[in-house]
Amino acid sequence: MQGWIYVPACKPNGIVQLIHGFGEHSRRYIHMISAFLDAGYIVAADDHVGHGKTAMVNNVWGDWGDKGCHTMMEDEHTLKKIVCEKYPNLPYFLFGHSMGSFITRDFIAKYGNELNGATICGTTGIFRGAKEVKEKLKEIIDAGHGGSDSGATGNGMAEKNLTLAIVLAAKRSFDKDSRFQVSYTRTSDTYPSLSQRANKNADMFLCVHINSASASAHGTETLWSKSRNSATQKKGLTSKTLATAMQSAAVAATGFTNRGLVDRPNLYVLKHTNMPACLIEYGFISNRKESARMKANTSAYGKALYKAVVNLMKKQGKY
Repeated sequence: MQGWIYVPACKPNGIVQLIHGFGEHSRRYIHMISAFLDAGYIVAADDHVGHGKTAMVNNVWGDWGDKGCHTMMEDEHTLKKIVCEKYPNLPYFLFGHSMGSFITRDFIAKYGNELNGATICGTTGIFRGAKEVKEKLKEIIDAGHGGSDSGATGNGMAEKNLTLAIVLAAKRSFDKDSRFQVSYTRTSDTYPSLSQRANKNADMFLCVHINSASASAHGTETLWSKSRNSATQKKGLTSKTLATAMQSAAVAATGFTNRGLVDRPNLYVLKHTNMPACLIEYGFISNRKESARMKANTSAYGKALYKAVVNLMKKQGKY
């Protein structure tokens, strides 16, 4: 797939991704691209498989395989991930015309919670394969701290690096499971604000952290908000049920002392989320033995987090 990112001279207000129609190419929209640039928006656009520059490079014209729009939709999602890695924490919008509107609708059905908005232009009724798009469990996974905020430090380690490693390990498992639609507050060393982390819409919110106190402090604990347990209930799942499941899985993975659930109603990401939420403190970075074990086992912790969500959903009768 051949794609382009157009960047305005000024500080960008957001990002618009253009999705073109059948038998055309993205540069047909150069007048629209110019208008968005003048308005201060980054524009991302590609030529679909079988179209434009992509077809020229591959020497394959008009053939996008058996899955049609679904193939193109996943290509558009790949482009979005590339753009967001280069320009993180900006509002993101899609514009789809004609066949591009079908691709946009498919994108919204699977990855809608990653968008701030979408415009559908020149669309029609049901597109081929639409029934294949099923409701997925939507979840937010937050790797604590990041960027200039290192979080807790100790024994030559920084919390932000451990939390990111755990989340990326979980991501590798979730990426292979089509039942889940997961958004990550960060997948690199960046710092999303607390409001950017919490102000999202999904079915659950999982926050990954590492604890710190004295050198002798030890164990695994999970934070939740008792006062918001009823208000954040969603699809039969409560924060307490989620926290209990995550705590059990984290303790099994770390082998550390079970410190249980801790009620933290004033913690920002628990106070301001509108879904079942919990914050997992895997162990103490200030404890020499625990910090060494955490550093060596981030991959195992990520896999355990993924399995805990799967098992919880099975217990809830979702899968």
